[in-house]
Amino acid sequence: MNARIISNRLVVPLVLVAAASCGRSSSPPADGGRAGQFIDLTHAPGTTAQISLKSGVVDRSATASALVAVSADRSTFLFEHPPAALANLTSGSTVLFGGLGARKIVSLQRAGNLLAVATQPARLQDAIQEAVLKWDYPIDFGRVGPNLVQASVIGDRPSSVATTRRFSIPGLVVPVFADGPVTIKHVGDKEGWHYETTATINKDRLSLDAVVRRQDQGAMEIQVHAKGEIENFRTTANIEIHNGAVTRFEYANQGLKGTMDFEWTARKADKGVGTLEASKQLVDLPPFAELPLDVGGFPFTLDIRGMFLVQPAFTGALEATHGHFKTRYHGDLGFRVDNGTTTRIGKIEDDGEITDDVTSSSPYAPMGFVAATAFPRLELKQGFIPTSLQADNGPLADRVRQLLAQNGMKSGFDSTAQPAAGGSYAELITSTGLTDSGHLSFFPCQQTTLFVSAQVGGAAALGATGGADNAQSLGEYHRIKPPIKACEPAAAATGGQPSSGPAPAPAKVNACDPNALGEASYYDGVPGGSEMRGFHGVSGDKHQGVDVMKLRDAPLFVNLRATIPLTELNQVLSVKKADGCAPGPPCPDVNKNGLDIAGTGDATLVDADVIVQPWSPGNDPAKPPSDGYGGIVGLAAHYQYADNGGKPQTFTAYVEYEHLITATYLPRRDNGDFVDNENQKIDAGTYTGCKGFGTLMTNGTMTAAQLAQHPLIGYLGSTQNPHVHVQAAFSPGKVRYLATRFFDPAVLLAR
Repeated sequence: MNARIISNRLVVPLVLVAAASCGRSSSPPADGGRAGQFIDLTHAPGTTAQISLKSGVVDRSATASALVAVSADRSTFLFEHPPAALANLTSGSTVLFGGLGARKIVSLQRAGNLLAVATQPARLQDAIQEAVLKWDYPIDFGRVGPNLVQASVIGDRPSSVATTRRFSIPGLVVPVFADGPVTIKHVGDKEGWHYETTATINKDRLSLDAVVRRQDQGAMEIQVHAKGEIENFRTTANIEIHNGAVTRFEYANQGLKGTMDFEWTARKADKGVGTLEASKQLVDLPPFAELPLDVGGFPFTLDIRGMFLVQPAFTGALEATHGHFKTRYHGDLGFRVDNGTTTRIGKIEDDGEITDDVTSSSPYAPMGFVAATAFPRLELKQGFIPTSLQADNGPLADRVRQLLAQNGMKSGFDSTAQPAAGGSYAELITSTGLTDSGHLSFFPCQQTTLFVSAQVGGAAALGATGGADNAQSLGEYHRIKPPIKACEPAAAATGGQPSSGPAPAPAKVNACDPNALGEASYYDGVPGGSEMRGFHGVSGDKHQGVDVMKLRDAPLFVNLRATIPLTELNQVLSVKKADGCAPGPPCPDVNKNGLDIAGTGDATLVDADVIVQPWSPGNDPAKPPSDGYGGIVGLAAHYQYADNGGKPQTFTAYVEYEHLITATYLPRRDNGDFVDNENQKIDAGTYTGCKGFGTLMTNGTMTAAQLAQHPLIGYLGSTQNPHVHVQAAFSPGKVRYLATRFFDPAVLLAR
């Protein structure tokens, strides 16, 4: 993955490569006579498999039964008692090994009963002259679980979309697939890291858990832990080869949904700087699961894997840090390559959270810590080389060394070389960082950052030329402790926003000026703001709005989009009553994609009714506040569009801004204490920061021209953690206040 890490004002590209070795597998020794399975997609609905091999390509489909092991870099194959089908192999030829895919022969070494065949990866077009390879397959973990762990039978489990085809490869780990969950474990050591991974196969999801830890000089100890799950999804591909060239390439994973919990703990007891060499910062893990797919006799593998990157920056003794982050994701993730250009397929959304247990301690000098993970990474590769066949994997290691010694053969099976670049991939990247100014600084400050992005690429591994990797930022989150003005420069020193993020506030923003005007570049109307929590609908913590964070009394401006494509409005995540259910209790709310607007083209902003605090936010100002505390302004924005018959229609998008600072609702902590902009306790009524609404925020109507000037709404930060909560509700027609059919307000707001 290419992880964007914000550190010392630099956006640093960090490249993570595919894992090479499983180290020691915790799986039991395998029965070499058992058979594993492919998922045979050849005749499954949605599959097209038309393949014509190139002249001169050698098909050696009967060789797998003699395979003993594969080198750590997956380039050399060791056969025992090789069949006659292997006798005439020559250097330079392309071979289609049964079950293992297309390889180019580099060299052959014979000794006694052994044959070592050194190879290099072959592209699809090296073996194929003409082909149409297309599939749309549901990854149902309850059904394909046996294939993930190379089980020999599925038992009575029916399969309506695909069949299984057995292949015989000695050395495959063959656990018994029970009715309950099944686990795949890997344990090993690499570059000073000890890793343990567990994948648990359930009926409708794959649960993933990976922990890595190390100890270094200076009593530096680091542990990084990621866990989460990925639910059933669909994997699709469309690859066309004509005259020995890839003319069409698409790969995507649809309906992805899952969670990830990412945590680190690190400390350094002794004096001196504590860092890691670049070669030790990367922790490449074995795949959580390897799913073998057979398409017309040509094998592919869908790997589900995870990777870590760790960059400590300790500066002295007795320093410690703990970071904890959570994300939830849903949507489609994939890409196609057209004329050498990579284009993402589908839309994926992610909601991130920096948890409250993030801590750090630096008694003397500033310190920092950066960690990133690709979790999950869905990688499509040509061929099938299971990690259980690697020569250094558990019980196979002794067997391979014994065979090599008996035949006097020297080879690279003990090499720690990494495999070549993997296949085409789609991954979610979570990049995190923490900086601490140290207790001796004039204003001790701590900033924690979380960046979530999606990345796709690797088309060249399957033969598509010219397609570069493509990254998309999904979310950006910051937390500053304490949330005071003095800490803002320290936050900027850690990198601040990336170049593609929200623009900083220009000089024309005059603090506490009710006539101030903003810019379209402001993040949801907040200069330099960033998302603290996203829209969840009725799932998760049912957060039916967006929280935008900035330091207390930051100005908030109108930032409604003047035109919005109806296609975007009809795809946005929304909340509505279940179909066929009358409004009101006990009718449940459900998540839905889109607002069901029947029309074409764009919706155009006409005007907006301003509704200022006509109700109590549910709190007596004299009592301790809660999540509903603060001033409120609503904008009933009216958009006009053309229906399918070309007739003008209107809908209302009611946008509400909460937790604003007013004379009635001054900043307070959760325990009820009044606080100033330095987050220090003050007496009631003595707050001197910005408060109140903008000049145009009075009950009435604003025109589109007035809205386009981005007038001031008010100032965020009446609650303990300064932010503004923005929520949006929808209704056909021209109405005012709304409290139903909430949807993600991001589609309305310029960012």
